[in-house]
Amino acid sequence: LECFFVFFVQFDLKNLTFVRGFGEKGRDISFETKNVVYRFTFYHDAIKMIQKKPFLGWGGGGWAARYFSFQSHTYYTKFPHSFFLNTLIETGIIGLAFLLLFLFYSLRIYIIHSYQDQSLSITHFLGVGVFFIFLHSSIDLNFAMGAYQIFAWTLLALLLSSISLQKIKLSIPLIIPLLFSLLFFVVSIFWGNAEYYYQLGNEYRANNDLVHSAQAWETAIRLNPWHDGALYQMSNLSSDIYLQTKKDEFLQLAMEKNQKALAIEPFNYEYLRQKADLFLLKGELNEAWNNYRFSMELAPMVLGNYEKILFAFLNFINSQNKTMDPSTINQIKVYTEAVYHLYFENQSKSTQPNPPSEALNFLKRDIDKLIGGGNAVNSMTEN
Repeated sequence: LECFFVFFVQFDLKNLTFVRGFGEKGRDISFETKNVVYRFTFYHDAIKMIQKKPFLGWGGGGWAARYFSFQSHTYYTKFPHSFFLNTLIETGIIGLAFLLLFLFYSLRIYIIHSYQDQSLSITHFLGVGVFFIFLHSSIDLNFAMGAYQIFAWTLLALLLSSISLQKIKLSIPLIIPLLFSLLFFVVSIFWGNAEYYYQLGNEYRANNDLVHSAQAWETAIRLNPWHDGALYQMSNLSSDIYLQTKKDEFLQLAMEKNQKALAIEPFNYEYLRQKADLFLLKGELNEAWNNYRFSMELAPMVLGNYEKILFAFLNFINSQNKTMDPSTINQIKVYTEAVYHLYFENQSKSTQPNPPSEALNFLKRDIDKLIGGGNAVNSMTEN
């Protein structure tokens, strides 16, 4: 335990990260700073999520998957800046109760030990350090970093292991933790390599190297079959190839990859918008609209989502304009009007409303020029 503590202190003093971090935050303490205001927004939206599923929560990664649906205004963050709120979101009241019970029990053991051992030892300093780490995690995203979280729990485990627990007798064969460690090591190798190939595929795609990007993403999927990002990118790539070749097998492949990505992340608004894009390519307007509408419901404050939906309709019009019948034109009028008005409607609920972007206005204007606008029957949006 002492060696672990000395290593941390030497490492930190060398880099001054711990001391410098506290100094910077100390100068920035105010309820009016941007960071604090945003935190209150995150907490407010987190509470709205918790109210929907208070007992069992939303599951692992619940905040990142669903926070767009509960936003008070547009922002992007994969963690609500509170370890305890995040635990409450993911596991509900039951999960948080178990966590707090464990932490309270650990604190109780430490306090009893401190009263019994009045000597000044490293254990006391570590106890205070662990306490402040978990306290600080209640208002920050430090536990979102895997290495930091491993460090915190390891520190707590070392602290408890240094305290004699005579009343607790646990007999766990050494082979069990060794097997778990080995399993974790093997899985981390596969998943780590999968992420490497995923990023490699993104680089190839940025350079318009379709063959190597497809190979890299397929490798990522083989290493981690639940890599929804790689599946999503493969679907995008397949649809792009379909647009170039007009071969139906690529459109079918795009649908299959998209379905697999949605099976892993069913509430991802981008995956749903992609699904709608694919239905639009197939000419199935009603199915496309149902998925577009669901996508907008999942991310009501994300301006880019509305822009991309209108852009997809504009591309569809340009590709079908000479062959569209009046009923199809009327449908598109209804849907594009609905997209535009939904943006205003959702922004009216925002605590920081934003006007439509120039891109959104231009897209709507171009669509109206091609097919006319404003005369559609709005009741169709309820279908």
